[in-house]
Amino acid sequence: TAWERMDARVAALFLRGQQSGAFRVELPAAWLSEAFFDLLVGVGWAVQEGRLAPRDSTFAPTELFLGGALRKDHT
Repeated sequence: TAWERMDARVAALFLRGQQSGAFRVELPAAWLSEAFFDLLVGVGWAVQEGRLAPRDSTFAPTELFLGGALRKDHT
């Protein structure tokens, strides 16, 4: 299905990001893909219900997702 193809492409994006060192490796790429899509749906719902301003609909999920998905170097 179209959904399965899109999900596979996004999961592959996260896997490439993990392999390049950009994304955390302790979270499976498939889970990062699932969380990403869930966050997008949540943003759409929050805007529709008036809990998130449309002007914040790009910044809020980007900051939340990348804040949790980016690899943090341990020193």
